[in-house]
Amino acid sequence: MAGFKIERDIKSPRSDYAWNSMGICGVCNEVVMFIFETSNKASGPSQDNHFSWNFSQQDIVETFPKKTGPRLTEATPENVLKPYIEAEKSFESGLFSAAASCYRKAMERAVRHVNPDATGMLNARIRGLEKLQILPHHMIELLDQVRLFGNSSMHEDDEDPTYEDCEAAREFAYLFLRYAFTLPAMVADAKAKQSK
Repeated sequence: MAGFKIERDIKSPRSDYAWNSMGICGVCNEVVMFIFETSNKASGPSQDNHFSWNFSQQDIVETFPKKTGPRLTEATPENVLKPYIEAEKSFESGLFSAAASCYRKAMERAVRHVNPDATGMLNARIRGLEKLQILPHHMIELLDQVRLFGNSSMHEDDEDPTYEDCEAAREFAYLFLRYAFTLPAMVADAKAKQSK
């Protein structure tokens, strides 16, 4: 929490031990609101506006906006989910280079599941999927977008990835995982229910 700066706080009307505070996130520079409960009526968060006061006496009860958490896709293999969840957490924290790298890594592992016999770097594996027509062309384009974004975010010296670029890669990765893993699992589940 050291990345937050308290701008304003007021005693909450709901309790003598609660405070409503407004702060600025040190990562994304967006406004965040907190409701704190303290063990001491007299002390509020703004007495030290960098959150270094005694946390054993302070509890964050709620934050606004609420953290959304990672968007997960059902039936996605564990080794694909791991970098995908890391990417989601990085994205939510404003760490766009890290998010881009992890979205790309998740796509690389996903492609290995879709075609385990393919070899080479991610681009070669995608071209193999394209040649075998295992995936529709628009899914190949999604993979390429995440691959290219991941590459440029890691190797571009002068430009850092933007929120908008990372949000697009995030959406593409999510759509691909839904198509590659969730939809087939949903179809298999529906078929199994019909055969009962």
